[in-house]
Amino acid sequence: MWKVLLISLFFISSVATAPSEDGRIRTRRDPQYDVVVSSQRQADCSLALTFIRSDSTNMPKLTVRFDIDQTPAANTHEGEIVLQPGLESETLDWNVPIGWNPPFVVSGVSMLDDPNNVGDFIQVGQRVQHTIPDDGPCVMASAKRDPHMATFDGFRYNFQGTCWYTLVKHCTENPEFEISARFEPLKSNGPEIKSRATAINVTIGDERISLDKDTILVNDQPYWVAQLSDRPRNAHIDVNSDSIVIDIARLKLEVEWDGRKHIFNAAILNPEYHGKVCGLLGNADENPHNDLQKRDGSTTLDIDEFGASWRTPGIRCDY
Repeated sequence: MWKVLLISLFFISSVATAPSEDGRIRTRRDPQYDVVVSSQRQADCSLALTFIRSDSTNMPKLTVRFDIDQTPAANTHEGEIVLQPGLESETLDWNVPIGWNPPFVVSGVSMLDDPNNVGDFIQVGQRVQHTIPDDGPCVMASAKRDPHMATFDGFRYNFQGTCWYTLVKHCTENPEFEISARFEPLKSNGPEIKSRATAINVTIGDERISLDKDTILVNDQPYWVAQLSDRPRNAHIDVNSDSIVIDIARLKLEVEWDGRKHIFNAAILNPEYHGKVCGLLGNADENPHNDLQKRDGSTTLDIDEFGASWRTPGIRCDY
């Protein structure tokens, strides 16, 4: 997994009273309302910020107002999150603005509602600062619906394939990973073919994780059966309410799949793979102009020719 940053919101008694948009703020030192923040980069290169109470024995409503600053540039994102009564933590997704580059400085204060004055707060902590370090470049690619493709380098195109295709693979004689997708045609009354992604395979070493709309297989076994033999060993599978995330920590690769919406995202967090991958999602070398590289290594300007070259050999699709 990626580095987790802990930010303590410490508390002192000598904090000046300041007005807020919602009303007055009084101050009071109360260590039981300490808050820590963890951050983790996700498959779409956003940051998941989780605000966690240090003391879970007493959990009233707690409001945290925070800033995220890019240094040394004078860019600031302001936000607020509420830890509802009884909840130990709350998470928000922060999409890093275009042009922002880490490190980022997070600062914040935690506040209780003032029981004597509606709309006022009691500030129980002072503003502190901590830095979210630069974990290296994050390049993200995606395939959405019918299917709109975006390469790791930001080149966008549409490709209406109707079979299995290589999305991205490690382009060496002994590839460490390969991700492929099945595209099926949509029902249409016209002559134009439109397709969408309906399943993906993620191969890491001797393991293949297969995902479709409702099923997870590991080497053709149901996921729950594979878990009995500690499979998969090369990746961690996180099943959420709306998507499935495959985290390949050793390779710093993350894959997100939403089978109901036919959406795929992949993030390469390891700079060693930049320029050393290939497939429908390009080569991740920061140059979008050479992303249409075919399986044989040559380039083309024809999207259909490029896409057809990445059809998985040996698989018959009768669509």
